[in-house]
Amino acid sequence: MDTEKSQIVAGVFVIVLTVVIILAIIWLSSGFSVTGYTTYQVNMQESVSGLSVDAAVEFNGVNVGRVKSVRISHPTPPPVELLLSIQSTTPSTMGRRAMLTVRGLTRISYISLKDRGENLTPLHAQHGQTWPIIPTEPSLFLQMDAALGKLNENVSAATKAIRARLNQQNLDRIASILQNTDRISADFVQYQRQVSEILNNTTEASRQFPALLSGLNQSLASFTTLSDEIRENPALLIRGRASSTLGPGES
Repeated sequence: MDTEKSQIVAGVFVIVLTVVIILAIIWLSSGFSVTGYTTYQVNMQESVSGLSVDAAVEFNGVNVGRVKSVRISHPTPPPVELLLSIQSTTPSTMGRRAMLTVRGLTRISYISLKDRGENLTPLHAQHGQTWPIIPTEPSLFLQMDAALGKLNENVSAATKAIRARLNQQNLDRIASILQNTDRISADFVQYQRQVSEILNNTTEASRQFPALLSGLNQSLASFTTLSDEIRENPALLIRGRASSTLGPGES
């Protein structure tokens, strides 16, 4: 009996020792630290397409947890209820916000947490809440969709306003303005042609001016010569110039 008891005790000791060794190995491999996690709830009011259980949860770009569950809750319209397991050392304040984000070209969705420091009050579960609830911000896609919708509304409103102002009377005025513009354009073209013709005539006159000036100079020289002759011989005014005396043998 003593031998059997000893064997049993030895067997139990070996088993306990083996379990202790395994736990020690696991503990050592974890870096001598046991990270605690806290569960938070997020109610998404938009589609969470691409988000799955165990998806990453990041705080300012650092991985701090994972998505524990994704399900539709009961209120109408039904938001999507997410449970997040986040490291207890992660700052948790009332200013924290959760946003659905898609990672680059991989199209992998994850939850991004941000805290702008607007409210540093610690976040706790309120009365009637099972878990602390992190408020959400719309994703970039939802923001873009809202911006495009707003732009479409503004364009539609502007179009309606323009149509309301463009009644028949205003259309007739616009048509009259366009006709006057056409007439002014035609007059301007005609004016350009006239100016071009005047410039051409001016150019031709400037070419003929030297010849005219030369003729005037010759006439002035002849007049000067005649004046000198009359001053020397006033009788030329009565008798005129005498014919040159013919020489011998000239007829």
